[in-house]
Amino acid sequence: MEYLTEKITDEQLALIVPGKINTITARPGQGKTTFSFDDRLLKLARGNKHIIYLVNNNGLKKVLLEKYKNKSKAFEREGGWFSWRNNQLEWTSEEDEDAIHIMCYQTFNAVLVKEGDMWLDDIDLIIWDEWDDYTSFLESELRKAKKLFPKMTKERMMALFQENNDYSVAAFIWRIKNYVLEKRRTLVVALSATPSIAETQFDYYANKIYEGRIEDGYRAKNTFFIEGLAWMIKNNKLDTSRKYWCMTPGTIEDLRRLEILVRQAGFNPISFWSPDGKGGQLYPYTDEQKLALHSLTEYGSIPKEYNFVLTTSYIGRGFNLYDKTW
Repeated sequence: MEYLTEKITDEQLALIVPGKINTITARPGQGKTTFSFDDRLLKLARGNKHIIYLVNNNGLKKVLLEKYKNKSKAFEREGGWFSWRNNQLEWTSEEDEDAIHIMCYQTFNAVLVKEGDMWLDDIDLIIWDEWDDYTSFLESELRKAKKLFPKMTKERMMALFQENNDYSVAAFIWRIKNYVLEKRRTLVVALSATPSIAETQFDYYANKIYEGRIEDGYRAKNTFFIEGLAWMIKNNKLDTSRKYWCMTPGTIEDLRRLEILVRQAGFNPISFWSPDGKGGQLYPYTDEQKLALHSLTEYGSIPKEYNFVLTTSYIGRGFNLYDKTW
C-alpha cells in the first residue's frame, strides 16, 4: 500500500492556497500524520517554520511531541513561544521559531479570544489534524442550547454563540473564517478520514487537494463494529490465537474493566488512553504502558508479547500501526 507521502504529488500541493480550508482525505492507516511532517508540505512556510499544528486532544499532542521531538514543541501560553513587545509578535528564541508548534484547537481558540488575531501575521501554515472532530463538540453545544431554547433554530443558536465572543466551538468557527480564512494570510491544510462532516460549516471555503479512496486505506485483517465487546468475550466469540485492536468511545474506567475481561479470556492486553485530564491523573501510565507506547509511536509496532490493544477513540485515532500482523 502506498502512503500519502508517496501518493500526493507536487502538482497537488501547488493547489494549496490561502483563504481556503485545503482538505486532504485519507482513510486510517494511510499516514496522514506522517505526511503532516513531510518537508514538501512544511516548506510551504518560510524556512519550514512559522507553523502551527492543531490536534483534537492532549493525548495525541504528547504522542506527536514524542515522535517528532526534533521538529516540534508544545505551545505553552505562559512563558511560551511568542510574546508581545511594543504590540508586535516576537519569538522567545530562535529555537522556538524553528519548531512546529503543536496545540489543541481548543487552546488555539482561547488564544484568539484573549490575544486577538494580529499575531497570526507571523504564521504561514496551520495544519489541522482530525479536523472533523470539532463537529461532535459543536453538536453537544447545540443540544444543550436546544434544551434551554426549544423553539430557537440551529442558525440562530450559532449566531448567538458567535455574537457573545466566547470560548464555544461555534465562536471558534467564526474566528477561523474571519481571522484566518477571510484575511487570506495563512495557509490552512486540514486532514481527516471523514471531511464531509466538517465541511458543513466550511462549505464555501473547502478546497479539495486530495481525496483518498476507502480501499486505499490499511484495513486490519477483519474490521467489524460491535455494541458489546464484553458480551463477545463472555460468550467466547473471540479467537485467542489472533490479535485484536479495539477502540472504544467509553471512559478510562470502561477501558480498564474491558482489560480485565480480555485478560480473563486468555489474552495479554495493553491499554492506552489520554494521560491528561482527571482520568489520566487518576490512572497514570505504568512503566509497561510507557514502553509499549514508545514502540508504537516510534516504530508503529506493538511489542510481540501483547495480542490485544485497547484504546480510547481520542488517542487511538492518532496512532500509525505499521505492523501487518494485526
